[in-house]
Amino acid sequence: MLISLFIVSVVLSLYFGMLLRRLALKHNFLVVRGIPLTGGICMALAFSITMILFLGGSSKAWVTPEFWGGVLASVILLVAGVVDDVREQSVVQKFLVQTAAALVLILFGVKTNIGSIGAVPNFLFSFLWIIGITNAVNLLDVMDGLAAAVSVLILLCFSAISFLNNDTTTLALSLTLAGAVLGFLVYNLPPAKVYMGNSGSHFLGLLLAAIALTARYATPGNRVALFAPFLILGFPIFDTVFLIFMRIKKGKSAFSKSNDHLALRYLKKGHSKGTTLFLMLAISLFFVVCGFVVRWIPNREAVIVLMLAVFFSLFLAKKMNGVDI
Repeated sequence: MLISLFIVSVVLSLYFGMLLRRLALKHNFLVVRGIPLTGGICMALAFSITMILFLGGSSKAWVTPEFWGGVLASVILLVAGVVDDVREQSVVQKFLVQTAAALVLILFGVKTNIGSIGAVPNFLFSFLWIIGITNAVNLLDVMDGLAAAVSVLILLCFSAISFLNNDTTTLALSLTLAGAVLGFLVYNLPPAKVYMGNSGSHFLGLLLAAIALTARYATPGNRVALFAPFLILGFPIFDTVFLIFMRIKKGKSAFSKSNDHLALRYLKKGHSKGTTLFLMLAISLFFVVCGFVVRWIPNREAVIVLMLAVFFSLFLAKKMNGVDI
């Protein structure tokens, strides 16, 4: 039955993507350089309506407080993102809204529960994770199709892990969100007809962070599996760390805007948008597969996979550092 969530969400996202694009162009609202910034609203409507439909016709055993926390927090960021798309907000204003959304998630139980580190470290880690991943997805949205396509890969991985864990709540959320993003991606592939905007990237980033926190990873025989979400979301994390490092290296603020993104460096090398998107997805798939594998193998082998991902990241950073942009 849960596969229906994915199908319905895709169909709704395709419909709302077309409808909102027409309305935005007709009324010249949320339009930048002739392209509507309605992708976030499209994904949110598809995701929310699919959830409502299935809440009314299924057992509500999997509808937990964490679920409602994710809904409320994502709505906060979606609305704030639309405001930001209309009139860009300051870094401080964005951070305050993100803080409010992160606190909502944590208060509703979307947080780590690592017994060996205590309540305060769990709270701090969860807060930093939510803020960090939300902004990582926002920063990744610099090229047609990139943030959406990478997010679909990540969500399908979380879906597979949740299915094997018999975790119905996380599986339902992952499949529904994957469908919403995939429907939008049809309009966002190069050349993009619709952008997700800040509303979409913040909405998507927050839900990815939340889903990563609700999934189960480590077992008594494999504590290294706690690093699985870092690997699954490895590409957005790598791109953000690389971007910040490049800005600081140039003497700029980490919060200033620049063209130092990994994808833009590949474009600078002469690759087309289509080729660059393919290469970025290949890199993302590498991290996703590493994260999935680490979840299921013994500690010793998991350490090897983790180190492989680290060495690959260092190699890629060194290689792309040499590209002038």
